[in-house]
Amino acid sequence: MDIIRRAGGLTDVAYPLGAELHRVTAKELEKESNNILADQLEASILNLAQSSLEGAGDQVNVVLGYANQLRNQPTVGRIALNILDDNPHNPIFLENGDKLTIPKRPSHVSVVGSVQRSTLATYVPGYNYTDYLQFAGGLTKVADIRKAYLLLPNGQSRKLNKTTVIPVGSTIIVPPKLDRLSILGGTDIISKVLNNISNSFLSIKNVD
Repeated sequence: MDIIRRAGGLTDVAYPLGAELHRVTAKELEKESNNILADQLEASILNLAQSSLEGAGDQVNVVLGYANQLRNQPTVGRIALNILDDNPHNPIFLENGDKLTIPKRPSHVSVVGSVQRSTLATYVPGYNYTDYLQFAGGLTKVADIRKAYLLLPNGQSRKLNKTTVIPVGSTIIVPPKLDRLSILGGTDIISKVLNNISNSFLSIKNVD
């Protein structure tokens, strides 16, 4: 908040909920975390690679593809924060090289994942996530709506239900069902990978 005050404060069109803090050390930790998850994914399919189960080869390729994408995706080092919560007992101390960006207020809600078409829907006050799914043409057959979640503009996420408030600039993410991968014993790991990939991609998109 000291930095914002030194910059003259927020403008009338500023959107504090979308504030982005990017940090070099966080970028390094993100890359390290990606590599650890990729290692866990590859380790989870060692037994499956020797299996005679129908479709085992296809599942191995899918998981290896996730692991490869995780290792090679760009990292952004974004830290989720809420600059509106100016709590003197829990301040955010800056580091050399930090970059704080306060965007203009957007006018849309993004819908991505297992939907008929990813879309930028016009923000409508009072709409819930099912309303926005209609903008995307509804769900696909592999959508796992029970695990759908909301990525807030500041990088935080929360589970979705019909009472979840959808702020402007948020992203609704609908992951695919992972039932077919359950025999790997790595469903939880893959869920984390999907979440990691989604968050990193969306952070990069927001920066662009």
